[in-house]
Amino acid sequence: MKNMQMDQYTHNGFWLENRITVTLQLTFESIPDDAVISLENTPQDKRMIMKRGSPPTFDKRSIIAALNFEAMNNFLKNNNYPVLKTIDFTDTLRTPGVMPPDVEQIGKYLFTSIDERGRYVPTVICFFKFDSMPTTSPAAADQAASTSSMTSMQGSGSVDDKSHNGNESSDPVVRLVNFINKPRNQDFIKNTLHVSIALASPTWPLGGSSFVPVGCPLSPPIPVPGNAYCSSSPGLWPITLPELPSELERSTGDGVHIIILDTLPRQEEIRRSIEGAEEHNLLLLDVANNVVMHHNQLPAQIDEPGPFQPKTGKDIKGRNGGGFRMADHGMFIAGIVRDVAPDAHVECIRTLNDFCAGDSTAFVKILEGIQNRMLLINPDDNNNQGDLFGKPVVINLSCVIPPDDVLKDQGITDPSTVRAEIYQPIKDLVHQGALFVASAGNEGDTRYQPSNPTHVRPDALYPAQFAYTGVAGYPALGNSIIPVGAVDQHGNPTTYSCYPGDLGIATYGGDVPKHFKHDASGCFTEAEDIDALIGIYTALSYPALLLEDCRPTYPVPNAHAWAYWSGTSFATPIITGLVARILQSKLENPLITAPPNISLPQTLVNVGAVQNIAWDRLGPADPGFHTASGKMIVAVQQCAPNDRDDDVEKHERVDVHVTINERD
Repeated sequence: MKNMQMDQYTHNGFWLENRITVTLQLTFESIPDDAVISLENTPQDKRMIMKRGSPPTFDKRSIIAALNFEAMNNFLKNNNYPVLKTIDFTDTLRTPGVMPPDVEQIGKYLFTSIDERGRYVPTVICFFKFDSMPTTSPAAADQAASTSSMTSMQGSGSVDDKSHNGNESSDPVVRLVNFINKPRNQDFIKNTLHVSIALASPTWPLGGSSFVPVGCPLSPPIPVPGNAYCSSSPGLWPITLPELPSELERSTGDGVHIIILDTLPRQEEIRRSIEGAEEHNLLLLDVANNVVMHHNQLPAQIDEPGPFQPKTGKDIKGRNGGGFRMADHGMFIAGIVRDVAPDAHVECIRTLNDFCAGDSTAFVKILEGIQNRMLLINPDDNNNQGDLFGKPVVINLSCVIPPDDVLKDQGITDPSTVRAEIYQPIKDLVHQGALFVASAGNEGDTRYQPSNPTHVRPDALYPAQFAYTGVAGYPALGNSIIPVGAVDQHGNPTTYSCYPGDLGIATYGGDVPKHFKHDASGCFTEAEDIDALIGIYTALSYPALLLEDCRPTYPVPNAHAWAYWSGTSFATPIITGLVARILQSKLENPLITAPPNISLPQTLVNVGAVQNIAWDRLGPADPGFHTASGKMIVAVQQCAPNDRDDDVEKHERVDVHVTINERD
């Protein structure tokens, strides 16, 4: 992995070494005549694509065979760049027990796209590895290429291969990505491979790691005391949305499919936790019984323990100390979704490792599988009708990838070109009707100054940023991606949340502890002012709150499987559940709200369920910060905590969290 460490307590940019991703979209004219699968399970004439109706299912073997990878490799070799090779099967996401596909299909994922003329075309996202780069410098390689028979199609690389500080990049991934993405080289590759899109990018981390500038967990989870419980809802900590209209209050998400892409504990860990929690955690029992869980094996370098396994996680001072284990991140999210939309069909797909980090290889393969399930003919299920065909689908993304400024600093010439392998499948699923709800990110965090020296609150990170920004001239996805920011218990933007923008929305995510003390042993740190959601936590230990604590973990104080946790990751599933309730209402009464693809803020404005908030610290910091108005959904986690050793009637009803529409 490429490590660009600058400070031991900050996240820094990285990508997988000697890996590259190439997104290729065949032109309509170059689609093989028998490349469309028919209902009879046989290839169909491509003229079927022109007919109105459901998106076609392309024959993967036929489409891959139509791509002339040999010609592209000859082009690279003749220009003194390494040839691209098929990645290993262990470098991909695998379902346990499933046999690998044919070698030519490993690391290649097929999507049904729409071209500029509105015709269905196949897009193949290809993950490659390559041997070490030749020692010739980028400028020398371009000079040598100027005498090659192919160099009339390429431009000078001596400028394009420079990093943001003006120095030539020595990173082989950067050099290869920049070379392929030069406009003249693009023209040559498109003409040779008969494609309309040919964009290269690094193979990205997702979620976060100790070497990337972003990460899903803001701070460690904190155990809920064993004597705390809800007398009004024993075994639960209900989340309510008190300002919704009556129509949405009655909605439960029935008929809507929610897919969560995140971490996931092992099944045996979940079973053990259920046995320990018993009636103390009915939400855990509900999730275990009603959420479909996909326990995938992730790419080996993401999943297998080792010194370079990507990890994420900060302590409560905002310092990254190498990350901490948090397989429950996805379970916490699944519990929130089930709480807000209890009748939705929920699936949790393991996309990130136990340290909340993944890569684009696994992410893209999962999106290919979701797309195939949304097609009339699912090639992954013996060409039967996809089980998600024609159904409302909401995908929860509590993960992020590096922003533009980091990429420029590391030598990427044009960041707008290098996210095609993330953008394209999301766009294709949007065209099939899917909605994405994505966390804006936690990079507004100012606790550890080297991580954010200017104290700017960044705009939403990718993939949430695709609501506003497309890729290489292709449009933003607007109302089909909902960026989600976080507010604290008083309804103010949290100290860490990125700005979700005018197409986004905020809701309760809790804030970071600001006051803490040593526990009775003097070994560990305790938070004194907890402002966080309460959710499922099945692990047997908690990460220490401070890097200086005696040990990196401490055992759970009780078996109730409840934890406090804060971040945009956990504001996001509240909105995901709410979107499911809105979609149910639209299915049952289309007059209540606007069409399904309208932005959520505008939909909720129509029904009067939002409040205005002011986002501060928006950049750039020089000459000065500015503010912007935003929308907030009121969310409350409210109950009556009691000590079981006391007389219940002596306790008055109190709020564990102040309603977020209250002001200081």
